[in-house]
Amino acid sequence: MANPVLEKTRTLEDLSDPSNSILKRRKLRKGTTSCWECKHRKKKCEFGAESATCDTCQRLGLPCVSQDLKDPVNVHEDLDRRLNQVEVLVTQLVRRRNVHHQELGSTGKPELALPTLSSICHERLSRGWSLTGYLYSMLPDPPTAAVILSSAKLFSSPLQISLSKSGNILSLKRPSADPLSLDSHPVAFARRLVQLAVCLKQSHALSSGQLTVHLNGSIDDAAQRYFNAASHFVTSQDFLIASLDGLETLMLQGGYHITNGDFRAAWAIQRRAANISQVIDLPNLAKEPGSRSEHLWFYITYSDRFLSLMLGLPFNVADDSFASTLNLAASAPAQRLERIHAQLAGYIIARNLRMQKSTGSEEESFRYEHYAETKKIDDYLKRAARILPNSWWLAPSFDTVFDGALERTAKLLMQMHQYYLLVLLHQPYTIHNHNVDLDRDYSYSKFAAVSASREVVSRYLTIRNYHRSPSYRALDEKAFIASVTLLLSHFVGHENATANFFEHQRSSDLGTIEKVIDLFEDLSVRLESSGLCGSQILRKFMQIEEDAANGSVYRTWNRIETSTSADQDCADQCVIQLPIPYFGVILISDKVGNIEGQLPTLDVPLQETSIEQEILGSANYETGTELFNDWIHDEQIDDS
Repeated sequence: MANPVLEKTRTLEDLSDPSNSILKRRKLRKGTTSCWECKHRKKKCEFGAESATCDTCQRLGLPCVSQDLKDPVNVHEDLDRRLNQVEVLVTQLVRRRNVHHQELGSTGKPELALPTLSSICHERLSRGWSLTGYLYSMLPDPPTAAVILSSAKLFSSPLQISLSKSGNILSLKRPSADPLSLDSHPVAFARRLVQLAVCLKQSHALSSGQLTVHLNGSIDDAAQRYFNAASHFVTSQDFLIASLDGLETLMLQGGYHITNGDFRAAWAIQRRAANISQVIDLPNLAKEPGSRSEHLWFYITYSDRFLSLMLGLPFNVADDSFASTLNLAASAPAQRLERIHAQLAGYIIARNLRMQKSTGSEEESFRYEHYAETKKIDDYLKRAARILPNSWWLAPSFDTVFDGALERTAKLLMQMHQYYLLVLLHQPYTIHNHNVDLDRDYSYSKFAAVSASREVVSRYLTIRNYHRSPSYRALDEKAFIASVTLLLSHFVGHENATANFFEHQRSSDLGTIEKVIDLFEDLSVRLESSGLCGSQILRKFMQIEEDAANGSVYRTWNRIETSTSADQDCADQCVIQLPIPYFGVILISDKVGNIEGQLPTLDVPLQETSIEQEILGSANYETGTELFNDWIHDEQIDDS
């Protein structure tokens, strides 16, 4: 059988010329079958079925070059040496010019300036071959790239809505499909590669045979190849992305992970973006309201907090300056609400972390007054809702949309986040847990959580039935949490029998959740996502809730690290597990017969949260409260 490497067709531009000396065959020792990359890495060169590229090169997005051809790493040594000499000369000229301008300039205070793509040193970019040349060779031909970027819906994803510099939804433009020149900065190539990867993941309508031929593989393989190349060669190098363009490219990478449903990877990307922002002093540069720096810093903070809320983790950025009186005054009402949402998300995370810490306090004097803080945050959400007129809160539909779909989507997203924050704020009081005083009446929180869950689910169905793109997968997680909260409220409410507050709305709520389950299942087939797992949990929970409504009794508790033998026996009979961010996993066991009284107290497991993380989660609570109060007290807008 012929070696696939020997039959590999070279596609790089520098190999297209038949007269090129690199195409001259070298004499190999008998038995040599590996490519140059595998030889350098001292790995076995393995090929997939009918593949001309070995597994290692395919995974790294590198050209697979047989050893009977010259090593591409050493092909351009002379060219690299000459390029380095030119770069040194250019650097010297730039330094002389800067010194000359400093001598002629004034002696005023120096201004803060962000590093730009042109100011980043290029001397570190040459590693045996031209990095930009290699990235250029990774791009599809310009007509194919234009089709991908123009046909996909990257410009209408939640990520692009938030990255709009002006905050005006109608000013969003499609990603530019103009070809990049060979002398473009590596970050420009990385951004284009990630854009292509996201667009390919989003657009199943593009998966035609003709496009597959142009991409040299399947849609998914091409998307992964583009993303890996950008990540391996550019965004993994801090010195290359220490600029606004580099940070925006990192945020696009986070959007790619969200598109794949990997929220923890997206959270890690946001953390890295926040850390690099600190290195380039972006928080200080973001003090000018409406500037590009200010908007990007807000979006990094916003993403970090909402992803942390979804995953039950501490947030990283305690800076609430994005919600200062100056920044709120410079924002339109809808963007003002968005900033307040990010601020209040931080408050909820800080409260949750304090509730975890107070679990181990036995003395009442040391217990954390979480409900007083909960009511304070609840009041902030009420006042935030008054920033916009009553008519704005009517949920728009897409039934007769000819234009303005993007604006309606943005409105639904902000409405959904308002109610999602309410769900997470009051969710701990819909279940029995160790931090909740059973002698206190939490009826208000139970009603608020149920009402907000209905609003989240209804708006989710509106958005997701119109936008089936995988870039909206974060909404699936929010709808799942709201559905679990709604079902849990009905499930616990059956303890009260005839005094069940929510019985009259039960049938309507269950019918709505059935629609969510059907949508989850449809999306899991279309997008090959993990939404099927969420639909299975909800469907099973609906069956348990039905049994509880008919009089069956279940034992419910939180999973903890150490448990008694009785708890372990019940765990062995567990029929469902319900993940609750910050408050562990609720387990429901098989029927245990008639049990008098209330369900057992739920033991909330302590998550490993360092003192530093707790400080980050709560450091600016009081300061943020003052900033919030400076603005919100007189911000009611008349309904007109």
